[in-house]
Amino acid sequence: MSDVPSEADPSSSEKEEKQADEEKDSSDKSSDDESEENKSKEPVKPPELQKYWEAVRNHPGDFTGWTYLLQYVEQKNIIGFYREAFDEFFQHYPYCYGYWKKYGETERKHGNSALAYEVYERGVKAIPLCSDLWIHYITFQMQNLLKDENREAKIRELFERALKNGVEGIPGIEALPGEDGSPGEEVEMVEEGDSKEKEDLPPGIELAPPGEDDKEKEGVSDEKELEAIKELATRVREEIFTKTEEELNKRLKFEEQIRRPYFHAKPLEKGQIKNWKEYLDYEIENGSMERTIVLFERCLVACALYEEMWLKYAKHMETTDPEAASEIYQRACTIHLPKKPMLHLKWAAFEESKGNIDAARKVLSDVEQSIPDLVTLTLERINLERRQKKYTKVTTMFKDKMEASKKRDHLTFFACKLACFLHKVVGDLEAAKEVLKGAVDNNGIKEVLYMKLVDLEYQRTPIDEEQTFHVFQEVLEKDLPLETKVMFSKRKLEFTRDFCQDVNRFQTALEEHNKLVKSHQSLSKKRKHTDEGGDGGDQKKSKVAGDTKTEETASQGNYNQSAVGFPQPQYPQYQPQVDQSYNYQQQWSAYQNPYGYHNLNNGAVMALAITLLEKK
Repeated sequence: MSDVPSEADPSSSEKEEKQADEEKDSSDKSSDDESEENKSKEPVKPPELQKYWEAVRNHPGDFTGWTYLLQYVEQKNIIGFYREAFDEFFQHYPYCYGYWKKYGETERKHGNSALAYEVYERGVKAIPLCSDLWIHYITFQMQNLLKDENREAKIRELFERALKNGVEGIPGIEALPGEDGSPGEEVEMVEEGDSKEKEDLPPGIELAPPGEDDKEKEGVSDEKELEAIKELATRVREEIFTKTEEELNKRLKFEEQIRRPYFHAKPLEKGQIKNWKEYLDYEIENGSMERTIVLFERCLVACALYEEMWLKYAKHMETTDPEAASEIYQRACTIHLPKKPMLHLKWAAFEESKGNIDAARKVLSDVEQSIPDLVTLTLERINLERRQKKYTKVTTMFKDKMEASKKRDHLTFFACKLACFLHKVVGDLEAAKEVLKGAVDNNGIKEVLYMKLVDLEYQRTPIDEEQTFHVFQEVLEKDLPLETKVMFSKRKLEFTRDFCQDVNRFQTALEEHNKLVKSHQSLSKKRKHTDEGGDGGDQKKSKVAGDTKTEETASQGNYNQSAVGFPQPQYPQYQPQVDQSYNYQQQWSAYQNPYGYHNLNNGAVMALAITLLEKK
């Protein structure tokens, strides 16, 4: 009888499914319990460690603070704290090869050979020219790969990588020590080479026995010819040796003066920086591209915190390898010098010149976030958009900065810049005037803004006499210091003399100006008399002298922003060259009163002046 499978019992299948679900729920619950147990086992940062972390996060450029943190985690020897501290440290200081060695050795001592291998790999990628780190890495691998079948090949590959990454380009490196401290472990490759040659030979052809020259087998047995070949080979090698020795001697004077080839946060001596610069200049002029790059990389290990060296390297690579230049800028700005505005501005300009507008925008935006309130960075961002003809965006950016400005001088600065942009680039003079008037209402520096309004009227072609005269009248009716009114009155007098068609308007301006001058002189005398009669001593006399000097400057019609109390925005390490047509900081030349307006109180002289003008 054949076996026929019986139908499954529905109730039994339901029981099995229910049992499986219960087992699954219990396993999930146990895994959750294990994860919660592991979390509870994670060590909690002690208050002292949190204090060290707070210090370096508030001031990531404080190298001493980092050393305190690393010393603390080394003493505690808790691998989780150790890894977190060292990983974060290398984000800011990747050239500290001694700490890479400590990190790798600590992982090895904790039995984490795979993690130690990763640490050394990260280290040699960060400092490919560090022979000490390569030696330590190779020594580690020699011990770590004792039972590996491919140990020989892997060790050889490490040596080749070390040489390829520039160690052979460093003068003074002759051989790398091996596992026992002797010169590098020599790996015989004769058998491997012979087997390769055998594979390349056609069938039926064998290699010559060891010691027998193939050329002799082919019939070349002439001793004189062999002797000539040896002499030629020797002469070629001697020429190479002599040339190498000459090149080495030329560079020896630079190498001997290098006192600190490793990285340190302490500043280098001026003589060391000068030696690096001269060495680089020599190599750029006389050396090969490969040697020059190697020397730059060596230099930037010791001079990682000097932006002039990064700029020199990037500038050298801009024409030969733009991608490498961009990578150099990125390394400098994101790792070593994140708060150097000049370096970021150069990087943004380079990216813009190569057509990478989005990259340039990101560079300027990132550095402005890390260094807020730096006027130069804001101007460069705005000018980048202006060059892309994004005029609406430029206007919006200017207005945003004006609204966000907490200082009067910054508000005034951006208002004048926006007015110039609207007038000169957009061609909207009325909008420019509205910007200046709005800045006056928002507590901007009135003297500067009113002077800019006058300048805008002067730049009309042809000049609008009525509109300009109206601006002067409007300014003089404002509640301004008397010395400021004298300054504007002087400019108004000059305007009516040079541009007005009605002589009576000039005469009226002349009379009003003389009245202001008299009032100003009278007020100055009263102040001087009061200060001299009071209890002020030398301090009050000094103040009176300073006030008198300022008032004399105003009475002469000089427009100087320091005299009207306009502080200049600071431009750290960078001062842009601004076109005079865009600069509201114009200093008006002193009007030396060739007609003696201050002394026209005599009726006869006044009548003579009017007669002469009417004859004209």
